[in-house]
Amino acid sequence: MTTGESSARRWRPTALTAFVGGVLLLGVAANAVVFGEFVTRGVDFATFGRVAVATGLLFLAFRWRVQVRLRSQSRSYFWGEAAILIAIVLAPTPLVVTATTVGVTLALLTLGSDPIKVAFSSGQNALTSFAAWSVFRLSVGDAPVLSVRGLVALFVAGVAFVVVSEILFAVVIRLAQPGVSVRLLGKSWCIDQLVSLSNVSVGTAVAALTAVQPVSAVLLPAVIGVIRWMYASSVRLRQHEEAFKRLEEVTHELNQLDEHSVLEALVAGAAQLFRAEAVEVVMANGTVVSGTGRGADEAPEPDTLPAIQFRPLQAAGQHLGELRLRFASQVRLTDAEERTFSTLAAVAGVSIGNARQHEQTRRDAILDPLTELPNRRALMVAINLALAERPESVSLLLVDLDRFKDVNDTLGHAAGDRLLQEVGERLTGAVGTEGQVYRLGGDEFAILVPSATPRQLVTIADRMVQRLAVPVRLDIGMASPVAVTVVGSIGVAKAVPTEADGYAELPTELVDATELLRRADVAMYRAKGAGGGIDHYDPNSDPTSLQRLLLEPELRAALEDPEQIVVEFQPQLDATTGEPVGAEALVRWHHPVYGVLNADVVVPAVARAGLDTPLTMTVLERALRARNEWFDKHGVDVRVAVNLAPRSVLDRQLPDQIARLLRRHRTPADKLVLELPETVATTDLDAVATVLTALHTLGVQISLDDFGTGGAPLTMLARLPVDEVKIDRSFVTEMNRSATSEAIVRATVDLAHSLRLRTVGVGVGNATLDRSLRELGCDAVQGHFYSGPVDAGRAGALLAEADKAAQRRQAADVVRLASVRRRQRPL
Repeated sequence: MTTGESSARRWRPTALTAFVGGVLLLGVAANAVVFGEFVTRGVDFATFGRVAVATGLLFLAFRWRVQVRLRSQSRSYFWGEAAILIAIVLAPTPLVVTATTVGVTLALLTLGSDPIKVAFSSGQNALTSFAAWSVFRLSVGDAPVLSVRGLVALFVAGVAFVVVSEILFAVVIRLAQPGVSVRLLGKSWCIDQLVSLSNVSVGTAVAALTAVQPVSAVLLPAVIGVIRWMYASSVRLRQHEEAFKRLEEVTHELNQLDEHSVLEALVAGAAQLFRAEAVEVVMANGTVVSGTGRGADEAPEPDTLPAIQFRPLQAAGQHLGELRLRFASQVRLTDAEERTFSTLAAVAGVSIGNARQHEQTRRDAILDPLTELPNRRALMVAINLALAERPESVSLLLVDLDRFKDVNDTLGHAAGDRLLQEVGERLTGAVGTEGQVYRLGGDEFAILVPSATPRQLVTIADRMVQRLAVPVRLDIGMASPVAVTVVGSIGVAKAVPTEADGYAELPTELVDATELLRRADVAMYRAKGAGGGIDHYDPNSDPTSLQRLLLEPELRAALEDPEQIVVEFQPQLDATTGEPVGAEALVRWHHPVYGVLNADVVVPAVARAGLDTPLTMTVLERALRARNEWFDKHGVDVRVAVNLAPRSVLDRQLPDQIARLLRRHRTPADKLVLELPETVATTDLDAVATVLTALHTLGVQISLDDFGTGGAPLTMLARLPVDEVKIDRSFVTEMNRSATSEAIVRATVDLAHSLRLRTVGVGVGNATLDRSLRELGCDAVQGHFYSGPVDAGRAGALLAEADKAAQRRQAADVVRLASVRRRQRPL
């Protein structure tokens, strides 16, 4: 038999009292009948002893129970069904009813149950035992207990006990708590009946033994004890395994980069893990997230759940808040639950700290630290998003401050920084809600207007000019602030120009963030050349734009003409010793009409014409030839790096083609470095990995170019066979002016070295950057500070000169060291 316990029951006095009284009276009547038969028949000492044993068993059955916690509620499981069957065999007279009544009443009184409950349970069990005894006598007839009929009769009697008990219990629950009984019984009915039937089965088996040897009745408590111990051990083991599994699942869900998502996952996971009615996360900043196992924001009012278990949330020694479990009544967590709770709180604290750090890093990556405006990277993302939604209405304004260098040189960099902050504030005020202001670097700002008519663009530009014209008063420590007048050149470009703007230009699909920024840049420089003011982009005055339409048909012929497609080389030096370690091959197009076009023009045109592989093979052929000439003529044994065209890296025939080139030029495979743009590597990582793995198997070195600009996940470094990471010039050139750029360079070097990869700093333009990269541990450097791109012959001479200089420095260091050692030698 099972019963539910609740801390507060609202009894309905009239109907409930009448029902309980009726049950009790029927129980008394049943005992009166039994007692009457006892008086009529009489009873000897042995029968009395059996009745006493039966009473003791029933006392134990209702006193010695198993409690299971469900949230803050408890369910108690008795083994009265088994005890009643033993009592029927031990006391084959109707005294089994009396034994049941006495045993149950004594058990409930020792448990401290309230009088109504004692009265109901006494009457209930008197009736159920009477029903069980009656069913047994009718079913067994004259058959012995050990016969098939006898065993079936015992089992049916046990079932009768369960059925009558459940009916009476359901009625009293219905009267005590209207509307609850159906839901309550529906949730626990199946498991309750399984427990009851198992008790009936055990009781039937022990009762059969008792019929043969009455002393066997004492086996029942022992059997129940063993079953209880095995069940408890099994439950503990299962709960431990399930808790560990759920803890693993919950902590996995906490591995998110958004703090609110972490808090929501923590609330739902903790509610399920500890079977709490509700969970709260109270952060130190005042944020509160609460909920249940169904999710956040579904928790009941805290006042209805007074019992609390809590743990602090911490990260790196900083108090973040508290994790609270709420129950309807006091609950004592087990030792395993205590450990699990502490572990979950510790992991949650780390996850919240990581999410906050990620958010700060993300903000640092997209915000300019001086003006706190979004930076160039954020602008490129925003332009692409705007173009994806409404390209026909997207416009970009580029602002460059004239003579800003004079302010820095005359008043100092602190005054220049304050001026930039003031300009950012004024531009933001001029644009208002119609657009967003970005700082691109230095004294250059951009304004993205997602939706505006030509007239609105003119109005915005005019407002900017007017606000910039107001003198800025800068406090530089003199008696009075210095007034500085700002003059800006503004270039305006639309993503999709129309005839209404005075011209019609390229198809929409050719316009991306880079192209729109280039157009605004062209317009801005036209305005600067005219002495400042505003200028709108006009493709008729942009020769680069006209080239894009004319270049593609000429490319195929140009690839066959060594006078047009030229490969230049930029040396790479060891950052510590200055020794030459390689050279990067850079393609140039010496166009007969438009002059020298660099890779920024050539590569997109090649991609549109579908000539990626022919261009790659052409550059590889000339690069390997140049590398061998340097070795034969100057004795310089360096690597040569070639940029892979975007489509070439997806060509599965590329490894075989490169292998043939290496054999033809008799070049060791490890002397060839293939540079892969980070953005290309993220387009189809599986296909790229297949081609690169085949190349790496040949011995070819793989370099990841422009690292940090393509938004690729760090797991890409683990999936691709990379040997070298090239730090993008946008970070290198700004590292001495931007703490964020320096942190990115430092992190990239540390990450690459931890993965045993080489690092190359690109865009080194002065000695300060050279020294900074060397101090950070960068392996190699490349930039105009050492040499710009030059032809193959000049590159060989520069590499030879660098090699000799490195040898001289090394020899000088050896001599200097020997001299120091001689001076230190004792007399």
